[in-house]
Amino acid sequence: MALLPYTSEPGERSLEGATERISNVAGPFYDLWNFDKCPVDLLPWVAWSLSIDDWDSDWPESSKRLACKNAVAIHRHKGTRQSVQSIIEPFGGLANIVEWWQQDTPGIAHTFTVEFHASSGQVAPEELSKVVAAIDKVKPARSHFTATNTSGHSGEIVATAWATIINLKLI
Repeated sequence: MALLPYTSEPGERSLEGATERISNVAGPFYDLWNFDKCPVDLLPWVAWSLSIDDWDSDWPESSKRLACKNAVAIHRHKGTRQSVQSIIEPFGGLANIVEWWQQDTPGIAHTFTVEFHASSGQVAPEELSKVVAAIDKVKPARSHFTATNTSGHSGEIVATAWATIINLKLI
């Protein structure tokens, strides 16, 4: 349906043709923001609009909906210790955060260590690397961290401790 006058520019006609397809999208549109009713195939687009950092298309539908529901709360706490704590919660309390000022001798300002303690050996490296990447996305931007994976048998760091220091710069 052409609503533009015959004197319209070619760019205006192109824009009209592109936006004409919007009328073919099934509604109601308010269900897009109701994460329980949003069509599953549109959830990735909703996640993108909510700036969800970690989205996996292999997640079950319930996890995708939960990620959308929690997005605003996560962004409210992003850049805080609580945001880092929420990332390591799935380890069931088997990880703790030690900030620079909590160390026996205070460390470098704005650094922290995440210590993973597995009672039956080390946490799987591929799982740990995903957690470290997620921590890097939610930690305070000025902070830098080290992650260690320790064994619960003796409490000492395993010889090949999985550790990383990300962009350690002194300011």
